[in-house]
Amino acid sequence: MTRPLKLYVNPQLVDNNLSYTPFLFPFWQPIIKETTPFSSAVWKQYAFDTSCYGLVDEAAEADFILLPHRYWLLRRKNPDLLHTWVTEAHKTGKPLLIDAHGDSDADVPIDHAYILRTSQYRFKLQPNEIILPVFAEDLLAAYDGETSAAPRPKRTPPRIGFVGWADFPLKQSWKIFLKSLFYRCTSWVDHKYALFTPGVVLRKQILRSLARSDAVIPNFLIRKTFSGHTSTMSGDAHQLRIQFITNILESEYSLAVKGNGNFSRRFYEILSLGRIPLFIDTACVLPLEAIIDYHECCLFVDYHDLHRLDAIIAEFHKQLSPDAFLEMQQKARDIFETYLRVDAFMPYLRDELFRKLETHEPNA
Repeated sequence: MTRPLKLYVNPQLVDNNLSYTPFLFPFWQPIIKETTPFSSAVWKQYAFDTSCYGLVDEAAEADFILLPHRYWLLRRKNPDLLHTWVTEAHKTGKPLLIDAHGDSDADVPIDHAYILRTSQYRFKLQPNEIILPVFAEDLLAAYDGETSAAPRPKRTPPRIGFVGWADFPLKQSWKIFLKSLFYRCTSWVDHKYALFTPGVVLRKQILRSLARSDAVIPNFLIRKTFSGHTSTMSGDAHQLRIQFITNILESEYSLAVKGNGNFSRRFYEILSLGRIPLFIDTACVLPLEAIIDYHECCLFVDYHDLHRLDAIIAEFHKQLSPDAFLEMQQKARDIFETYLRVDAFMPYLRDELFRKLETHEPNA
């Protein structure tokens, strides 16, 4: 089905004190936060394709009722309004479309709803959930002229890139340590709990291991704070961004590891630059897995194989011909531009939502 998806938002049930879902940005206006310059930059650059979806004036005309606020925000700030939305959506007989993107992988216990999310584990994925990409800035387009983004020829040993938060001040250490210790202990009962280890801890462990290896060249710039918010940035935002981009472009592979949620914004930023992510798979669910063969552009390493990470990288790199290495870089850029960028993703989301509707059982 190629017609636009029809969404309904009841204007009487919008909390004007709360931000709204990015899916409403084209119709209302983008929310640009100067405190989060990197995540906000994407909405200055591109918009969702509104030929694929639009708003209608009456619920009866709609395919879905759209919850206008992000689920986790509304549940925390105005749970009564969330309950009202669920009740009113059920009265219309239309399924509720919920934007639950963010770090949480917790269940969204709402009947007759479809959940859009970024963070999930394969063993927890529900039939009514759709995985979104992290909507990341197209760094190749944004910084064209400031950096050299030509395809990188194969070099051996491979250089492994990373710029970002992988250390923490002493005052934070005990909190992170206790959280990590909890998951380590519970993993003795069920090994899946190890996958919930905080991303900053995983990064620190991985970088320390690779720095000791002779099989790879470490290209690391480790920061003690999160650079995505002005309150925790360690320098000028533009300069930090240039350092980040240059590091990716000057590495054969760039490390992409989960953060607080089970996803990596960096993964999409690496793809946008036409470079190969070294993706540590913590049972992540990636968007459009039925369409995209991510192995064509990424080096995947299962979390349980981290003890031999350097050997896996070296063997993978050894088996790649120079031409195949260049092709992987081009494929990375093509996949980002064709499927995962903000302006490209909506046709695939529309089609998936129509497929969900075909098997949806109407509200009683």
